[in-house]
Amino acid sequence: MKLLYSILPPFDKLLGPQAYSPQSSWRPIAYLVQQPVPEGLLLYNTLTKALALLDAEEAESFLRGGVPSEELARQWFLVPQDHDDRQLAIQIRHIVRMLSDETVPITTYTIFTTTDCNARCFYCFQKEAVRHTMSPETARQTADFILAHSAGKHVRLQWFGGEPLYNKKAISLICKALQSTGITYESGMISNGFLFDDSTIQEAAAEWRLKDVQITLDGTEEVYNRVKAFIYPEVNAFRRVIRNIHGLLDAGIAVRIRMNVDLYNADNLIQLTQQLCSEFKGTPGFRLYTHPLFGEEVAGAAIYHEDKRKLLYQKRETISRLAREDSLTANENLRGPWKIHQCMADDDSCVTILPDGHIGKCEHFSDEGFVGHIGRDGLDEQMLLSYKALRDETDSCRTCPHYPSCIRLNRCVYSEYCFPEMREEMSMIIRQSMLETYKKLKEAKDA
Repeated sequence: MKLLYSILPPFDKLLGPQAYSPQSSWRPIAYLVQQPVPEGLLLYNTLTKALALLDAEEAESFLRGGVPSEELARQWFLVPQDHDDRQLAIQIRHIVRMLSDETVPITTYTIFTTTDCNARCFYCFQKEAVRHTMSPETARQTADFILAHSAGKHVRLQWFGGEPLYNKKAISLICKALQSTGITYESGMISNGFLFDDSTIQEAAAEWRLKDVQITLDGTEEVYNRVKAFIYPEVNAFRRVIRNIHGLLDAGIAVRIRMNVDLYNADNLIQLTQQLCSEFKGTPGFRLYTHPLFGEEVAGAAIYHEDKRKLLYQKRETISRLAREDSLTANENLRGPWKIHQCMADDDSCVTILPDGHIGKCEHFSDEGFVGHIGRDGLDEQMLLSYKALRDETDSCRTCPHYPSCIRLNRCVYSEYCFPEMREEMSMIIRQSMLETYKKLKEAKDA
């Protein structure tokens, strides 16, 4: 066995080598992901984040349950038959939380400049929401709130809506106010991309310090224009957005394409992926990914029906494969820190700020679930705790290789379901990252 990555510190010292006895009965730990390579078999432990390579002979013995390797056992790839894997994961997560700084300043702000939008997507979770626009006074109060709660740390701003560019003035006011205080910041944006133009892109790069934009494309030209249903019928929205994507990339602003996929547009999104791969292959900063439709707005979505879901995930894998072949997808970081938060909702360093100044914890709660207001002192501790509440575990949690990094929040619609296809997709992403990591390690050794 060759250990490519050891147990991630500080748990290499906290866990230490596992005691080994040849008389014990051993089995692979539940958190093992396997990936064959020409030289043998890669093993990745999602709990310890250790990566090992077995040669062909070792791999054959491992796969047929032969004599256990002492080194595999000492490095926690194998555990005794009666070992409680889940309890070990819980203990490690608890230690990570203890070691983290719980009194963190607020350094990430998702700011709704407006809840109005120039598109009319049928699946939008905000389509029935009351439409508000942030006033100049609220924008200035938002900057004051950021200054008061960021403890002088570097700040990440995420512009959100509706369509955030529907109210560019609020963005500019907040950024200029922060600049006057000397606070350092950068920003990202969730946008449909339609309202960008040359001057806006220049301002975004220089004044807003915009680093990245997520733009949704729901299909090729005809499908996209029908689904987005922009309020400008005389304009070919698809062509305009593609042009703006090029403008953003030329300005050094990364663009991540999100494809909301269901069976109605899955085949068309395969065509779109081929088009984007042809047009943007090799372009720095360009990435794409798919996301299945969820929620009450799309109650008939394929994700809720077993036979349809299987087909949907097959088509998503086709899209992912095409994007991987042209390096348009991002790999999982196998050495990333232990995960202690699911998202902004259970992370004390993150808040949302609504157009009327209300403070929230999740971008999907724009009409309720507020934890405070920028014009008042203090946050609602009970409401904050409600966003951290966890869902009950399922039977599959006990043997799922992704349990160590899976935090299912009670208020989150995306945490409500855990389908086999979801778990297999996560394993596929990790296996692909294992291959890419191994390739880079080999190249570095041969260099």
